[in-house]
Amino acid sequence: MAYSADLVTSKLAALNDSQEGITSVSQWILFHRRNAAQSVEIWFDSLLKASSSRKLSLIYVANDVVQQSRAKKRTEFVEAFSPVIVRAIENAYRHGNTDVHSRLRRVIQVWRQRQVFPESVIAAVEAKTQVQASGSSGSSNPTKATLLNKRAESSSNSVAQPAPQGLEELVSAQKTLLGAFTASATAYEAVTGAYDEVTKFQNNINNDPTQALRLFQLKEALSQASTSIDQAVSARKHVITRIERLLQLNKAALQKDEERRKELEDKFSRVDDIVMSINAPTEQSARSTTPDVPPPAVEELTPPPVREYEVLDSAYAGAVLSGPDSTGDLDGMTGHVPTLVVDDLEEYVP
Repeated sequence: MAYSADLVTSKLAALNDSQEGITSVSQWILFHRRNAAQSVEIWFDSLLKASSSRKLSLIYVANDVVQQSRAKKRTEFVEAFSPVIVRAIENAYRHGNTDVHSRLRRVIQVWRQRQVFPESVIAAVEAKTQVQASGSSGSSNPTKATLLNKRAESSSNSVAQPAPQGLEELVSAQKTLLGAFTASATAYEAVTGAYDEVTKFQNNINNDPTQALRLFQLKEALSQASTSIDQAVSARKHVITRIERLLQLNKAALQKDEERRKELEDKFSRVDDIVMSINAPTEQSARSTTPDVPPPAVEELTPPPVREYEVLDSAYAGAVLSGPDSTGDLDGMTGHVPTLVVDDLEEYVP
């Protein structure tokens, strides 16, 4: 049956907790070992979404896969599971009951005894379960338990959080390559020196049993060196594959980052336009808000008009002077000269 991501998802979704069901799924995954990394990704995603009991069954699948793979001297699944197995165990342990905790600790103990995973991975797994166990034991004090869980989660995120999966896979592949390259380089140097030494006497091989024995030993050494080189070549190809995968992951992440940046730029531009429209003066707001005030009165330079004059002497029978515009006849004024008062304040004598 052809491999596909949907098929892996469906098989994991249909997984039951029986030994036959777990073995059936693990054997199918092992058969498609060329897709180990993708299968593990789907497995991890399924575990995070699964119920507590199914989380344990998925851990059993991973256990069967890595142990079967290790027995066959293959490293694909160990390398694929190593970056995520710590978080997987922590998740299953956190959501499990006492029985699940006991079963998970037994699996971890087997891994340590058989050295299924590297020492650093097993130590991280054990540390996670110990932190979770400490939180559970303090559950009698809810506040304290919550604080412990928060501290453990914070510590996990800031210190013990594994590197991104693509990078972790690359680091693991590079370590494998380093070991394979060192072994192949040593074998190559040794067999090359032996080859030069033995072939110098090839004309005397028929007459010298010792040289013939050395020739057979050289043949065996060449075969072993060739196998070592094959392993180095395979490891290097695996590193290249991981680099290409990491590159793809970063390209996808870069595209998402650029989309988010564009989204934020658009939002910023929109908010900036709103702010500018609020601050921009309108025709109404540009007018003065000062209430209308009449201009101050300016004192006139001309004297005020003269008010009516009051005649104090009743003997005067002529016309009354009522102001500058008065046209009273003064020609008939004879005898007594009247005395006039302006505004009852000053005497006026013509």
